[in-house]
Amino acid sequence: MDWKTLLKEELMEWLLAGEPWVVYRTLTDLLNKDEKDNIVVTAKIAIPQHQLIKKIFAGLNNDGYWGTPKDIHTWWPKKDTTFWILPMLADFGFTVEDKRIARACEYVFSTQLPFGGFGWDPPTHAHDCHSAIITESLARLGLLGDSRLQRAYDWLVKRQRLDGGFWCKDTGQIGGPREKEPAAPWLPCLCLAH
Repeated sequence: MDWKTLLKEELMEWLLAGEPWVVYRTLTDLLNKDEKDNIVVTAKIAIPQHQLIKKIFAGLNNDGYWGTPKDIHTWWPKKDTTFWILPMLADFGFTVEDKRIARACEYVFSTQLPFGGFGWDPPTHAHDCHSAIITESLARLGLLGDSRLQRAYDWLVKRQRLDGGFWCKDTGQIGGPREKEPAAPWLPCLCLAH
């Protein structure tokens, strides 16, 4: 057996011995196991039962957000805000099939502005970065077909800059003082991924 094969086997063993969300992502993303495969189902069932996940959900209030209402508009502290918790839970395989996630997503939609972007602090203004992260999270949580999410994507596409990317603030928009600066490269990935 060559070292590459041995390394791959050891790495897979290590990942498959990890936390249930690591096992789930390893099985589905790296080993291409079907969601209906018994081992995948077992891993996915174990995720919400884990003590760390229970602790996260203990912080979700009845209105559907973590922390305070303004935390959806807050970058910091990352570990305590709806803005960052939802993408993490999407990474762990949660979807709106879980009523707690559905409630949190409805709260996020309550911050959506009429034109499609998601409100920033103050919530009457939207930025590309914030909206792209929230939009991508909602899509991964199972809401890709939701018309409210489509409105967000439509708004983001209209905000696309000449270089194909996006800018987090209006200063980088076409005609803005920072128009010629490079766009944030990861935002198109969030938008185009879905």
